[in-house]
Amino acid sequence: MKKLLSVLKEKIFSKRYAFEKELRRAIKNNEFIFHYQPEIDLKTGQATGFEALMRWNHPTKGLIPPMEFIPMMEETKLINKMTPFLFEQSMKDLRAIHDAGYGDLFMSVNISVVQLQDKELVNTLKHYLKKYGIDTKYYECELTETSMMEDLPEDLAMLEKVNSLKIRLSLDDFGSGYASFNYLRQLDIQKMKIDREFTWSIPGSKENETIVSTMIKLGKDLNLAVLAEGIETKEQLDWLMARGCDLGQGFYFARPLPLNELFKWLEKNKQHKTGKAKSVKKTAKPSVSVKSKSSAKPTMASSQKVKSAAKKVAKGGVKQSTKLSAKGTAHKSTTKKK
Repeated sequence: MKKLLSVLKEKIFSKRYAFEKELRRAIKNNEFIFHYQPEIDLKTGQATGFEALMRWNHPTKGLIPPMEFIPMMEETKLINKMTPFLFEQSMKDLRAIHDAGYGDLFMSVNISVVQLQDKELVNTLKHYLKKYGIDTKYYECELTETSMMEDLPEDLAMLEKVNSLKIRLSLDDFGSGYASFNYLRQLDIQKMKIDREFTWSIPGSKENETIVSTMIKLGKDLNLAVLAEGIETKEQLDWLMARGCDLGQGFYFARPLPLNELFKWLEKNKQHKTGKAKSVKKTAKPSVSVKSKSSAKPTMASSQKVKSAAKKVAKGGVKQSTKLSAKGTAHKSTTKKK
C-alpha cells in the first residue's frame, strides 16, 4: 500500500510540475486574452460597464477557462506575473471603448489576495492609468469575498492604498464564502455582486429567494449598488427587478465577448454613445503584449453615482442574446475562476 501511495504521489507531483512549467511558458509567450461581459442597469437595459475575464488561449487545446489555471497561478504566485498584463490589456481595451464613443462605461478587473501582497501593485496600477489616460472613476477592482477573508493587516493596508487612488471597489461573489462586514465597514466599497449560485435557483427555491432578498436589502441599507450575477431567464430578471436589484450580469444579456465582438454587441443593442468616436480601427483591435507590472484603482464613485451614471445613459430595452447553459459559465478575470 505504501508503495502504491508513493507512486500516486509521484504521479501527482509530476503532473503538477508539468502544468506549472506549461503555465510559465504560456506567460512568457503571451498566450492569455480577455473576454468582456457587460454589466446592465436593470431599469434602463443599458450597459454601465464590463468585467474583464481571462482565458488561456492554448496553442493546441484552444480556450481554457480560468477555473482550470487560476488556482495553480495563485498557489505558485505566478498570478503576480500576470498583474501587468491584467492592467495593461484591460486599460488599453477600455481606452478603445471610450475612443469609440462609449465614454461613460467602466472596466472591472478581479484582484486576488496573492496580488494584494505584491508591493508593486499600486505603482503598476498608477503606471497604466497614466499610460492610457484612464479616469479612475471608470476603473474598478473586484475583491472576492473568500480571498478577503484571508485577511492580513498588509492586505488591508494595500486595499487602502488602492482606495486612495479613487478607484472603485466592489465585493464579488457575495454570499459564496465567509462575508466580512469589517471590510464593508472599513473600505469604501461601492458595489456588491450576488453570486450566481443563488441567482440560478430563483424564482423557485424559497430558501434562496429569502437569501437574495435579504442581500439586496442589505446592499440598499449600506448604500451599495447591488448586482446579481448569472441571470439567464426573464423570470429571474423580473423577480430581481421587483425586489429592487440595481444591476445584472449573465447570458440573458450577453456572454463574455472578445473586444471585436463586444463592439458589435454595443451597436446591435443600441447602447448609448456619449461622445464622438476617434480612430476606432487603430484602437479596437485587442493586443496580447505584456510589458510592465501591477494594477490600481481610480476614483471611487458612490453607489448613488453608479446609479445616476447609468440613468444618464439613454433608455433602451433589455434584449436577450444567445442563451447558454448556466453551467457553461466559466468566467472572471484573473482571480475569479469564471
